Amino acid sequence: MARKIPLLKVDVSESGEDTDPLDYRDLMIQIVRSPTDPRAGAAIEEIRQSLLVLDALEEAERQDHVVLEDAWWRTLRDKVKVFRFRFAHRTIADFVDAIENAETVKADGSVTSDN
Repeated sequence: MARKIPLLKVDVSESGEDTDPLDYRDLMIQIVRSPTDPRAGAAIEEIRQSLLVLDALEEAERQDHVVLEDAWWRTLRDKVKVFRFRFAHRTIADFVDAIENAETVKADGSVTSDN
């Protein structure tokens, strides 16, 4: 099985501020590139798992979603859980929820019959 995550670009500006949108794909890439424990760095197994997720995110450029095999999705989910965001905003909570609650699909991205 696999998980399907939307690749949204969400406006985070408030009261007319000019800010870049929160780009789910770019943020996922940033998070996956970061070691789970920045003080200890990343062991080779974490690096290999991260590279698989990064490859899928690269392939999903210009698409409205990314499909990750369950193991890759768990890697992303686990890294998101410990990532330290630079600001508090509802869009961050929505981003985390989109990953946590990613739709279960077949590996080709089609919906499973048990959903």
